[in-house]
Amino acid sequence: MIIEGPEGNGQRPQLELFQVLFESNNWTLPTTLEVIKPAGEAFQKKLKEAGWSSNEIFGLHLGFHEALVNAIVHGNLGINDIKQEQDLEDLVQEELKKNPAKKNKKVHVVLSITRDRVFVKIIDEGVGFQSEEIPESMPPVGREETSGRGMVLMGKYFDSAYYIENQSGIGGTTVLEKEKLE
Repeated sequence: MIIEGPEGNGQRPQLELFQVLFESNNWTLPTTLEVIKPAGEAFQKKLKEAGWSSNEIFGLHLGFHEALVNAIVHGNLGINDIKQEQDLEDLVQEELKKNPAKKNKKVHVVLSITRDRVFVKIIDEGVGFQSEEIPESMPPVGREETSGRGMVLMGKYFDSAYYIENQSGIGGTTVLEKEKLE
């Protein structure tokens, strides 16, 4: 797995490469679920270093996690209509097997984290989705269709969470913002 960082050339061991990549606030990530955990841990570390509380970090991490999953799964891979009983990793592997070129797509993350404000921009290279189909509230538990839950969770923990479809029809941007209330 190649993960590009500020000076990444794909030749470093994976752990060291993650450490170098996540030191910056601009990440270029591969289209794989394997990157979500280390990216989330790096995001949490940046929040803690900036002075956000454990409760705030929990919610912000959850929203960030959902945005990253959406960029990889729905954005770059174009997987939609996921049912609760379906295993996400299996769906990803199946899609990459059918369309190996999708593996070359990247997810770009831009962060600005201070003690008073969090700004996250996640850009995928997929075909986008119909943002008007996002529910305004969480679908009921037990409902077979799970579409839209990620955007609802992002909106719960961030002051602002929105999706911008690229004008060219390729790629989309999720923007998350949170101001700390004193």
